[in-house]
Amino acid sequence: MMRSVLEDRVFRLLPLLPLIAAVSGEVTAQTRFAAVVGAITDAADAGVDGARVAARHSATGLDRSTTSGRDGHYVLENLPPGVYEITVSQAGMRQVTVKGQELFVGTTTTVNFKLNLVGVEEEVLVSAATTPLVETTKSEMGQVIQRAEVDELPVVDRTFSSLALLAPTVQQDLKASGLSIAGQRGFNNNILVDGVTDRSSGQGDQLISFSQDWIDEFRVSTAAYAAEFGNASGGVINVVTRSGANDFHGRAFAYIRDDGLDATPALTQSKAKLSEQRPGGYLSGPIKRERAFFFVGFEYLNSDREAIVTSPLEVCLPPARRDSGTGNCLAPAGSDRKLYIAKLDWQPSTTNSFNWRYNREDSNDFNSDVGGLSTVEHGRSSDNHYWGIAGAWTHILNAETTNELRGVFNRAHPEGKVNAGQTFEILRPSGQLGAPVNYGLIGEDWSQFVDNLSLVRGAHTAKFGASYSSVRYFGNFRNFRDGQYRFTTDRPFNPSDASTHPLQFVIVDGGTTWDEHANLFGAFGQDSWRIGPRVVLNYGIRYDTDDSLTISGAKRLSTLSPRLGVAWSLDRQSRTVVRVSGGFFHDSEHTNLANVFIVNNLLLDRAVILNWNPAFRGLFNPFYDPQDPMGSAARLRQFLADAFAQGRAPDLRAISARGLARSVNGIDSDFTAPENRQLVLGASRGLTRSMAISVDFIYSKVKSLLVWREENLSPQGTVIDPHFGSKTFAGSLAEGSYRAVAVGYDWRLPRGYGGVSYTLAKCEDNTSSTLSRNTATNPYNLALDTGPCDTDISHTVVVRGDTSLPLGFEVSSILTARSAPPYSATTSAPLPLFTRYEPRNQRRGDSFVSWDIRVGRRTRITNRVAARLFLEVFNVLNRRNFSAFVDDVSSAQFGQPSEASPPRRLQIGLRVDF
Repeated sequence: MMRSVLEDRVFRLLPLLPLIAAVSGEVTAQTRFAAVVGAITDAADAGVDGARVAARHSATGLDRSTTSGRDGHYVLENLPPGVYEITVSQAGMRQVTVKGQELFVGTTTTVNFKLNLVGVEEEVLVSAATTPLVETTKSEMGQVIQRAEVDELPVVDRTFSSLALLAPTVQQDLKASGLSIAGQRGFNNNILVDGVTDRSSGQGDQLISFSQDWIDEFRVSTAAYAAEFGNASGGVINVVTRSGANDFHGRAFAYIRDDGLDATPALTQSKAKLSEQRPGGYLSGPIKRERAFFFVGFEYLNSDREAIVTSPLEVCLPPARRDSGTGNCLAPAGSDRKLYIAKLDWQPSTTNSFNWRYNREDSNDFNSDVGGLSTVEHGRSSDNHYWGIAGAWTHILNAETTNELRGVFNRAHPEGKVNAGQTFEILRPSGQLGAPVNYGLIGEDWSQFVDNLSLVRGAHTAKFGASYSSVRYFGNFRNFRDGQYRFTTDRPFNPSDASTHPLQFVIVDGGTTWDEHANLFGAFGQDSWRIGPRVVLNYGIRYDTDDSLTISGAKRLSTLSPRLGVAWSLDRQSRTVVRVSGGFFHDSEHTNLANVFIVNNLLLDRAVILNWNPAFRGLFNPFYDPQDPMGSAARLRQFLADAFAQGRAPDLRAISARGLARSVNGIDSDFTAPENRQLVLGASRGLTRSMAISVDFIYSKVKSLLVWREENLSPQGTVIDPHFGSKTFAGSLAEGSYRAVAVGYDWRLPRGYGGVSYTLAKCEDNTSSTLSRNTATNPYNLALDTGPCDTDISHTVVVRGDTSLPLGFEVSSILTARSAPPYSATTSAPLPLFTRYEPRNQRRGDSFVSWDIRVGRRTRITNRVAARLFLEVFNVLNRRNFSAFVDDVSSAQFGQPSEASPPRRLQIGLRVDF
């Protein structure tokens, strides 16, 4: 208890720290740019004042310049990532030029210069050594996934964001999907592509896909990032796509997979069929050299496969087939997807540059969500269309002032259908049948405008900015409109056997179409203050508002997020840097609540829950008689059984209006966004210029997590308002904590690169990471649900590397090992009110180990054309990694694996670059 009070007091002081610091930069955060800083000294190690520093982008000829200050310090920011030639000149001194200096997105590279006096100006040419692996000016945790890693590491589905798993503290969120960063949910992140949003307003995942071959590089900011980055209580993925340059370049590629190349999956003794082809490419070059450039690309994916259904309730009708060894069903499934991109970059002068991008994704699939306990009958199909237009204008007002205006319009139109048609869903302990309760169209239009002003003033590098987003929600969605039956047994329904009758039926009456709008606004100010030659103070604050939930009765979300950090170089060579940082990080509304309340409140006519469990004392039983609770239960059970026997939903007209209590969803008026209060202590050490190690300690106290509570039951379990059935309210009352030690070791050598990351973590909370499973067991005691987070992974090790071998051969590899995630045992059988079957997330699934390798050979065809043929092998050791288990104790399969990660798989790739 004392520790909790102390933690709260420490965090309450954080909002004051930026204000204290402000009354007294190195370089502020870079969204889609990089920065270079350093000191210019003479032979006596004195700072050179007024030296000219010019950086020229090797690919496009873009020039940026500045002059050094009184102490010889210089700052050049807002530089597109890439390779640069940096020249320093001063009258009466030798000019020094560094060639081949690589700058990465979101990073600040330190390059120092020493000038010598001579009678005649001479030029000294220096080839840049490997870019230093230790950032001396930043107090955040993060890692850049470079172009070489995007190009060369094995990725089976060519989804670039999966490479974020190379960074410490990054995991897959197996429950909510997406990436769990520093213990947060998969929907608590922000995704930026070329400086503008590419995330879904509903679930916070990536909205529009990009071919991995179009990605230049990206940065994963995992903790303590600057105030410029908001709308995330987890991490930020900051992506830069490729652009054209002064020379024509292109690529044609093809990736092929076939079941003949794969091992037999874990849950069947016969191979699941697979045929997958992924051709594509891009072309880039100048429209006018040094001024205008283009980049266009296309990728097509055709995938035909078989899903493995482990439910014993699957009837497995043709063209599905039964595996003779396990009895599991192999059902056909597949998808087609087309990706497009077109970019234009124009730099009419040294002070102005413009960028435009159009990208599109069209896809369709069938039998999606089939597999595990989800039967073919329960499957879906979809027809999806996404597209976006983005642009940016960067204006250099002077050497110390830059303004950048960015904007984007994204549209999502995903439309889903179900195999069973318009009918109810059936949930049993060992299987899901009928039609899923939620299908149709949930679309969105997202318009965003961002303006940032960057200032360099002496020892301060400040940035101020604001963003405005207008989000349109529209759709035609059947959420529980057709009803859902839940059973306590897998045994076939028998009208004369009460133990096989349904336990519960849920249905929502109302409209299905809507068209609503929401607005988001954010503003920030931040500064990096170079207090001394080796100490940089980073501080800032941001303010965000979001009115997407006002439609449900909640107030407009408003959050204030201060951040403060210090980076201290312990030695003059800046080989060892210590980081201390803390701050508040707030998510925007990523839990899909806006759409939930539109469908279930705005469009609601009536919501009905029927459940005969005597423990509920009539809350869901219109036949309830307090004098005869067991007889009441029997009457409702028979009522549900009669309807199910006729293959229809219960006839609610047969129940009197007085007896049929209406159920409602609601939201707390003071509902707010998740808040991550975070402290980080870390250190990085450059062992050599090409090798470095880092250690970070992270502590997070997370508040205001979403939890649903039943508000129509008293602590004694009696109905409070007899005019209603269930009153389920959304509240931001749950909380959690995350503690981790993250270790990283990286190296870059002339013939390759590599790295190792290790995370030791512990995560606890009292609510689920998914929207559908976070109803409090006891609304008056949320601590009853306290346990390991859904994302709690104790140990994670990732090893990556790439090397060039003689005769043009190349080898790259990713080895991933992580300990088992938790899961909860549940039961379909009635339980006493306000009780759990057992403590939450007390069971552990399966640990995961996968070693992926790419072996290829590069062949030079002409001076400009090179081909690479490679073979990628995933899960080389063919380890059985089970990913889901039957958690219902009412099932005869309880505790057995229901899904597994793929076995050993092979992919053949061919790439021609010119």
